[in-house]
Amino acid sequence: MMKRTLLTLIAALCLSFAHAGEKPEFLIVPGSSLCPPPQVSPEAVTTAENQLSTKKRQYQQGLSDYLSVMDAEILVLKLKISLLRADGEEKNLLLQQIRHADAERMKLVEARYRSGGISELEYRTCVFRYIWERLSWEDTPENAALAVKAAEALEASVLEGLRCGQTDRIQCLIAAITCGEAKLRQNRNAADIQQQSAEVQKLYDELAALCAARAKHSLGALVMEVEAALAARCFEREYACHVLRDADVVHRTHNAILKLLERLRDDFYFAAEREEVSQEEVHRVELRQAEEIVRGCRAENSEKAAMIQRIIAMADYSFHEESIPSLAERLCYGTYETDKTTEGIVEYLKITGDGCCGQRIFIQTSKGEFYLLEEDREDETDSLMLYQSGSKEWITCSTDVPKSFAEDDTLSGLWIRLRQWLQRSARSQR
Repeated sequence: MMKRTLLTLIAALCLSFAHAGEKPEFLIVPGSSLCPPPQVSPEAVTTAENQLSTKKRQYQQGLSDYLSVMDAEILVLKLKISLLRADGEEKNLLLQQIRHADAERMKLVEARYRSGGISELEYRTCVFRYIWERLSWEDTPENAALAVKAAEALEASVLEGLRCGQTDRIQCLIAAITCGEAKLRQNRNAADIQQQSAEVQKLYDELAALCAARAKHSLGALVMEVEAALAARCFEREYACHVLRDADVVHRTHNAILKLLERLRDDFYFAAEREEVSQEEVHRVELRQAEEIVRGCRAENSEKAAMIQRIIAMADYSFHEESIPSLAERLCYGTYETDKTTEGIVEYLKITGDGCCGQRIFIQTSKGEFYLLEEDREDETDSLMLYQSGSKEWITCSTDVPKSFAEDDTLSGLWIRLRQWLQRSARSQR
């Protein structure tokens, strides 16, 4: 009996992450229908442009299809439009380009559907995705109505698949959630929004309960369970924040989300040790956890949070030893200050050491340059590095920076003093 129990336990440990990639495929980020769109950074545009170049190269090599190239192209245009604060000639030109690309993409999908290249469900899914994405650059009542119509057609297709045994209850709930969130973009009456939000919350909770029940009987459903619970709590947080205006619920759900992500990260760590998932997948979970940590900081200081996000995007263990979520916490606890100079605003973020790396001061100049002044515990001087966004690498400017710069209690004027010192050092070496 003991031997059989031991073998069962070993099998559970070996199979518990057999389907780590399985998770609910939400067509709308949970709760995004209730909150304003996230801010876009120039770094996001650069990343999207690099992805577009990669997709084009892969297409030329026969490794991807043209639809993926169009998706990447539209993403770049969408982000560029989001960066523009006001209407003008540049924005109108970008809108013309993205409308044309969107129309061409839709034609391609419709042609594939008519030729039998994709199924009815795949077609309905693509149509909804594209119309929903259209709202991010043209949020009009007409597009919102089209999104609801596309979501209802998708749900009907999923229900027909259920009748034929081709889809399951989880897919039906996700389709119903998609319809519910899409309708939230249409409602303008506060009472209607609250009623619709409550109905969508019930659907998310039902999905989470179903996935939890499956996880008890299926060893491969752990990720599905956590992801469904995360979705339910994320929607609940946005519901409480933007509809109910309940700060206590927002705080409670935020903590619940952090605990769920911690659990998910631990599961992925163990799965990576067993070579069931890649380190890239672990990294993605860490970034999600870090984003949630920074979210708490954003409510107190949006400028500080924006700088932290830029630092997290550079995190490649070249300037830190701790995990990315741990680094995010350290950055949130750091000292943030700004300087007004004749050239513009300079930002500083000073953090403590992590046991391996010493104290660090991040500096973003008015020109957008990103420097790092790092304490060297084993040397009499510190190091100054500059981030190269193109190659995503740090280059060393100097390893002879006097420790007095980092030891100064105030960050005010630090960049001006550092720049003057660098100029004097450069002249003395000629």
